[in-house]
Amino acid sequence: MDNCIHLAPAVISIQEHRSADGLDRHVPVILSDGVLYDADLDRFFLDLPLNGVRSPHSLRAYGYDIAVWVRFLDVACNKTVWAAERSDVDAFHRARRREDIGARISASSWNRCIAALEKLYRWAESEDLLASSPFTHRDVWRRGHGARRVRIIARNDAYERAARRSDVRFISLEDYRVFRDVGLRGLTPDGAERPGSRDRNVFRRR
Repeated sequence: MDNCIHLAPAVISIQEHRSADGLDRHVPVILSDGVLYDADLDRFFLDLPLNGVRSPHSLRAYGYDIAVWVRFLDVACNKTVWAAERSDVDAFHRARRREDIGARISASSWNRCIAALEKLYRWAESEDLLASSPFTHRDVWRRGHGARRVRIIARNDAYERAARRSDVRFISLEDYRVFRDVGLRGLTPDGAERPGSRDRNVFRRR
């Protein structure tokens, strides 16, 4: 059980565009019951183009990921975005990643959301809006020169291990040849014509 108090929630919505020129037009706005949810959160969105988020698609993704988090805090925990704690992150994970399959998001979508929230709370700490982030971190190390261990980054514990290129497994050349000759060309495993084969693959027409 989480320590959330369930009260009547506000209607949290997102406005994808604002009255502005250029890229600022694509900076999202989060509303609560039709009015601005939080002025500091709005400043964060307006600062995104200065902090590496410059495409309209990325700005929109940040808006929706953070809006879902803000809505969850309001509906499930009766909290503002600046009052979130680690227990709220755990409850959010249960809601987004452990629900029934129809409501569950992928690990990569979860990690994208966490990246947006990580940027939000790092920005808030730099602006002295909160004493500490709701996330916990651990150091990631690698081997440096002379067997020294070098710290790479303080990794957010909320990230999940999503599919990586290293997870892809390749078949051997011999297995591929069997697949090609037997599976596609209709030959026997020793390379001979299969009796009665009516395969139409173009490779067999010589």
